[in-house]
Amino acid sequence: MDDVLIIEDEDKAPEEEVVLEDPVAEDGEGAASEHKIAKNPDGTVTLTLRHPFKVRYRRGDKEREETFTELKFRRPSGGDFIAIDNIKAGDVRTAAELICRLIGQPLAIFEKIDAYDLTGCGEILESFFPPSRRTSKT
Repeated sequence: MDDVLIIEDEDKAPEEEVVLEDPVAEDGEGAASEHKIAKNPDGTVTLTLRHPFKVRYRRGDKEREETFTELKFRRPSGGDFIAIDNIKAGDVRTAAELICRLIGQPLAIFEKIDAYDLTGCGEILESFFPPSRRTSKT
């Protein structure tokens, strides 16, 4: 049975259902390769998915399908952190909420992102922050 998410548009248009399907392609048995991450001139970062997935959108009797082969992250702002502030630090939901906000997708999409691709999402999140300063005693 398909997972279904109802998305309400901000303009209060009729509800649109999002049906999440199984991944489009399974990867063969092989050694893990590096993630395909591209930094774009506008400051966004694109992750090419190793395991694409499909989403079916329904609004009334109309339906469309979209295959996700990549995720495009915008740079985070202070507002993103305010929005996820009520979530416990270190909680998986914190990362899920932040990822979905930055890619402009509903939280249900997170459930369909393959674990391998999620590690690429983590690399992208880390890239938005400066490396922590290290101090040493010499």
